[in-house]
Amino acid sequence: MTRKERLLSLLDSSIDAMLVTNTKNQYYLTGFDFLDGYVLITREKSYLLTDFRYIEAAREETHPDYEIISMSGSRKDLFQELLASNGVKRIAFEEDDLTYSQKKIFENLFEGYTMVPSGNVIGKMRVVKDADEIEKIIKAQRIAEAAFDHILGYITPSEPRWISLLSLNSLCALTEQNRFPSTPLPFREAPPPVPTEFRETYALRKASLLWTSVLSIAVTARI
Repeated sequence: MTRKERLLSLLDSSIDAMLVTNTKNQYYLTGFDFLDGYVLITREKSYLLTDFRYIEAAREETHPDYEIISMSGSRKDLFQELLASNGVKRIAFEEDDLTYSQKKIFENLFEGYTMVPSGNVIGKMRVVKDADEIEKIIKAQRIAEAAFDHILGYITPSEPRWISLLSLNSLCALTEQNRFPSTPLPFREAPPPVPTEFRETYALRKASLLWTSVLSIAVTARI
């Protein structure tokens, strides 16, 4: 069962469609990471709506369940056409993601249709990790462990530059294993020297904190 199918199975039977506006939930459902657009899921068809800047990438990365539509012209006309063609009467929305003014905008776009709060249904779905998510979590953990193992030989009480080295090594591992685009960044000057009596504790604490940060980076990078 796909994530879209799971979502539809969890929606009340009286709901004909759902508008997804939260960018994390959009990525979760479609596999495409973008910032300007919407995901519209109906009982019949599902759509990823975005502007022309994302169209080419969307066609390459979006799950095949979704039809890619470039938003041009009147958005109200576009939504009205999609809802009517799929027999929609009641549409769920992410009430925790919209401000009052944004909700009023959608009420205008969806004029003639009933908007219903979704009850954070996608958030509840995401609590239970599927096989793909578990695989990515394990992969992120392995990257973090390899980066930490690599840096152990560089950690000394008097050498703070290992912090930058670990960050660089971790990003290189992510780029190499996942084909992320790399952006060279200049190293900043080393931080002020730590008093001798505190250097060992300082180094070990930084190592522990940075290991946790690397794991977090690996997970949130959506391997």
